[in-house]
Amino acid sequence: MSALIYLLVAGMSGYLGVKAYREDPTERVRKDFFLLASLLSLAYISFSLHLAPGIPYTYILFGAFSAFLPIATLRFLDNFFPLESFDNQRLIRRLWVITPIVTLLCLTAELVLIRENSEQH
Repeated sequence: MSALIYLLVAGMSGYLGVKAYREDPTERVRKDFFLLASLLSLAYISFSLHLAPGIPYTYILFGAFSAFLPIATLRFLDNFFPLESFDNQRLIRRLWVITPIVTLLCLTAELVLIRENSEQH
């Protein structure tokens, strides 16, 4: 039952992101909201698949999609509430470079540790 609720939230966030983007695709804030809503939708879909029995390794997809949620949120909020005195774009670009590297390292370590623990039992 909870997996269905997560799928409902995924569908709703995806719908809201597409709706906001289609109203004015040239506006930067709408593009950022579309990115955030899409990542959130993919994270919820992968988490609901993780809860379903018999589908192995879907937690990897969930970890990969959710790792980018903080950066997408930061990017959206930075453009939604712009500060004239401080430019966060350089920091956000650095985070977009660092996050995939850290995500790959963490997911690889988790796969190795889980495989190692499952072979011992």
